[in-house]
Amino acid sequence: MNRWLLALVLLVPLLGCKVETNPNRCPDGGCDINVDVDVSAVDLPAALRQRNWTVGGKGSCMHASWTNCLRSQGLWEQADWHKSRYGGPESIYGLRQKIDHLTYSDTTTGSSEFLEQCDRTRRWALIYYFPNHAINFCGYEDGKAVLLDNNNTSRYIRIDKQLFLARWRGYGGVAAAPCYSPLPPKPFVTQCHFSEGDST
Repeated sequence: MNRWLLALVLLVPLLGCKVETNPNRCPDGGCDINVDVDVSAVDLPAALRQRNWTVGGKGSCMHASWTNCLRSQGLWEQADWHKSRYGGPESIYGLRQKIDHLTYSDTTTGSSEFLEQCDRTRRWALIYYFPNHAINFCGYEDGKAVLLDNNNTSRYIRIDKQLFLARWRGYGGVAAAPCYSPLPPKPFVTQCHFSEGDST
């Protein structure tokens, strides 16, 4: 492991991420990142996607990402409670203490099976990604990972699955997800079937 990567892995556990205001940035300088407005895996309406916010001049990307995880599973009250109570820099270890009243699962070993399980069960995960930053893994689609950066919640990021996994592990291989029921597929309403003559 080269010195730069080792230094990054040692610094990542405490994420005091910067709130980025440029919506068109490529956070790691990669030109192979494509953005999409739509995703078929698990979609959270744009108005419900939590943006990063600052506390004492430092970002709250871990808490914004966790809030998005909760909302993606319909845990509205828990999401609002978490957002109102926590903010600022956080590590996965500090987050564990703050969410121990919830049922959740996590990995700190870069387990691709953890993300595969999130994808199969349509659950968003909080992940370490980009320098000093946490975002959301929203699932896989057409051989690409679908991600949501809380610094720009208007678009999803799509990146080749293998490239994504390599980069994710390079940033520490950390992921966490609540273990509740995900939202239904778009259009976010249940299907209703009525017999002929039903007026309701």
